[in-house]
Amino acid sequence: RLANIALLRNGLTHAILFNTEESPIPPTEFFHKRPILLERGTFRALHQVFPGLRTASQKTLMTVEETAAKPIAHVLEISLNNILKTQLSTDEELLEVLTQLCKYHNNVLISSYSEFFHLTQYLRRYSQAAIGFIVSAALLPLLFEDNRYSLLNGGVLEASARLFQQKVHLLVYPVEHQLFNFYLDLVHFDTSKVKAADESHVMARNITLTGVTNHLFRYLIESGIILDVPVSD
Repeated sequence: RLANIALLRNGLTHAILFNTEESPIPPTEFFHKRPILLERGTFRALHQVFPGLRTASQKTLMTVEETAAKPIAHVLEISLNNILKTQLSTDEELLEVLTQLCKYHNNVLISSYSEFFHLTQYLRRYSQAAIGFIVSAALLPLLFEDNRYSLLNGGVLEASARLFQQKVHLLVYPVEHQLFNFYLDLVHFDTSKVKAADESHVMARNITLTGVTNHLFRYLIESGIILDVPVSD
């Protein structure tokens, strides 16, 4: 396993998929033509914020896409370069989390991808079925921050086009207001660029971004590409 992580660290591969036995497996076999639910995180805390999140996300995806042909492939993804900059610091810490996740019968993808559109491109090599990325509402302002895509000629528009290929959705779970602000402060996000309605939880539908990116954001919500996941504590 350390050798596999070394391949990622040294840029010799971009993603390695582990099965529930902690063994690397070919992504072609696991993802082949299957709908996919992918949840990104560090997973230091193994309990879920919402215990029924996986089931609720699957039901939400099924409301907009046909997923019955093959069983949904659910995978937890840990990025060495995630955009919240909360990556695991050492290989030993990473492998410890991998062991715990696999112990609870999870398939785990470890990648070097920072942006979600790279994940879309990776997964589309193996399946053209529906893809749902399970994300926190606190991640949305970062995903639509134009400055982060300065290396793309088309900025946030190009990034969105790459991310939201046919049948790709963001499945957004709610976050308490206090946690929402905490996450944004953690990554030094300018909170003047986002407003959230005064409700108990922040969801996609009650977020407003400042500037022209809000028009893109609202379009994606209204067209059913970004979906709020109804979950309960």
